[in-house]
Amino acid sequence: MKLDDARSQKPEGAERSPLLTVPEFASYLKVSRPTVYRLFSAGDVTPLKIGGRTLVRRQDADDYIARRAEVALGEVAR
Repeated sequence: MKLDDARSQKPEGAERSPLLTVPEFASYLKVSRPTVYRLFSAGDVTPLKIGGRTLVRRQDADDYIARRAEVALGEVAR
């Protein structure tokens, strides 16, 4: 393995970290960073502040997605 390849690899389990940074959360939802901050402001998702970093629990991200799916399915059923 080349040195560059080793540096670019994430630590094992990094993909399933229980906490997401704002860019990771935006990528996870496939939305922009400003949209993430709008979700915070609206109270749709509660951010955590840890050591000056803004993080989102992966479970909160999954819960938000589930809530949005329920709303979407309810609107389709009408």
